[in-house]
Amino acid sequence: MGTFDKRAIGSFRTVFDLNCRFYGVIVRGKTSHRSCIELSDHVNINAISPVSNIYRGYQCRNMIFEIPYVQASLTVAREKNLKKKKPNIYPIKISQPGVDGDKYEWPLCRKNNIYGPNCRRTSKSKYSLDSNHFKIDRSTVI
Repeated sequence: MGTFDKRAIGSFRTVFDLNCRFYGVIVRGKTSHRSCIELSDHVNINAISPVSNIYRGYQCRNMIFEIPYVQASLTVAREKNLKKKKPNIYPIKISQPGVDGDKYEWPLCRKNNIYGPNCRRTSKSKYSLDSNHFKIDRSTVI
């Protein structure tokens, strides 16, 4: 997949608003944020070979986050935002000049692990695909 920022949670985030509308995936910098590149195939999905290297998701530097993982992360972030009592825990509100309304950011972790207290350990909540839907394994509390 590529490299990952070695700090506790890295610098990759998904962004959504108060109404839980998805705005994209970003790389968080010290003074600004940069949008990641959206990857998609512009051909008929049925024509793609199963051995194809075409990804649908977001590329941030050398890291690729596939759509089901981003969706699963957003689901957890939205749930956490509804229950959140402290302003300094994720999801964190971000405001930028020229952007309408407040947005919230949620970390994206390596190896498709859903962000939580165990993000750096080996046992983490993970998402899985079930047909065309995703499920979140809630066996580990996050």
